[in-house]
Amino acid sequence: MNRVPAMASISELKNHHLQVVKRLEESGEVIISQHSRPIAVMVTPERWNAIVDRLEDQEALIQGLHALLQIETGEESLIDLGPSTLDEMATGHAIPA
Repeated sequence: MNRVPAMASISELKNHHLQVVKRLEESGEVIISQHSRPIAVMVTPERWNAIVDRLEDQEALIQGLHALLQIETGEESLIDLGPSTLDEMATGHAIPA
């Protein structure tokens, strides 16, 4: 996303908060500035949830890639997760090494 973000100054937020909220609802995010410098970002709950979901997906991908790297370098090995092993793990009778 390389769009130009909506912006509002602190004084604009203070004096015209309804217009700033309308821009927030339209764009999903508004950068708040003070003395022409960005100091905060307001996001809608939907945008926030999308950001968190994406971060969680990326963290899961990194964990998966890290596990693959450990297997490829011999630090870890694959275990048999056939039906009997899964049943044993589910009942707590056996945990593979």
